[in-house]
Amino acid sequence: MKNPFLILLSFCVILLSCNKSSVDQSKTAPKGKILLVDEYNHVVSDYAGVTVSCENSDVTNISIDGKGQFSLPKMVNNSADLKISVSKPGYGTVTSYYSKAQLDSLRIQESSITDFVLLPQSSVAVNSLSGTIDGDNFKMVFNVSLTKDRPTNGVTFFLTKNNSQVSYDSWTGNITNSRSWTVPVKSGDNLHTFCFTHTIACPCDFLSSGDTVFIKAYGDTYSPSDNRYIDNPTGRLIFPNINGNASSSTIYFVVP
Repeated sequence: MKNPFLILLSFCVILLSCNKSSVDQSKTAPKGKILLVDEYNHVVSDYAGVTVSCENSDVTNISIDGKGQFSLPKMVNNSADLKISVSKPGYGTVTSYYSKAQLDSLRIQESSITDFVLLPQSSVAVNSLSGTIDGDNFKMVFNVSLTKDRPTNGVTFFLTKNNSQVSYDSWTGNITNSRSWTVPVKSGDNLHTFCFTHTIACPCDFLSSGDTVFIKAYGDTYSPSDNRYIDNPTGRLIFPNINGNASSSTIYFVVP
């Protein structure tokens, strides 16, 4: 006959183990945080309307606290990535992907994931773009329209080598044959110059004599806080705040 005391003791040990496991799981769940930046490049805490959605998890939406923090949910399929998307009306949507190995590493180290940065959607319209070669530099003049004067008004240039198909929605960020960069703008005409010599100081040092360079400009949000990300399924570099409906025509020049 089994000792009733031993049976009761075993049950208590199992119960305590389950409770401890539950506490540890909650304690080590990877944390996320939303960094909300307004049109004046100020970090704000107005999280009204912010949604955090997820795929390949046991929930479809995640609640956030008053500081913009949240805990990552459990994965359903360990062989697929956990997808987390953060959005807010008037702001872009930012997405990140996490493998099981990454999440396990974060749990072990009790670390947080990289902040999700939300920036205002751009309303900058690029009306025209032109340029001329000046020595080892290419000088551009571009005209923009603004709905409001603010420090986050910007334009992003997309430059490709020997490829006329220049577009933000198929951009991979391959630095061997392309570049992209964002500059602040004011209403009306703006000037911007870049060099194409083979020097470390030159942002377009991958260009060589005879290359045909194609350039296109889009209205975008200018901020020290970068929120571009790689879309895992397509390999594209995503620009969450770009004004895709108000770009310049594509211009080109041949490197002398």
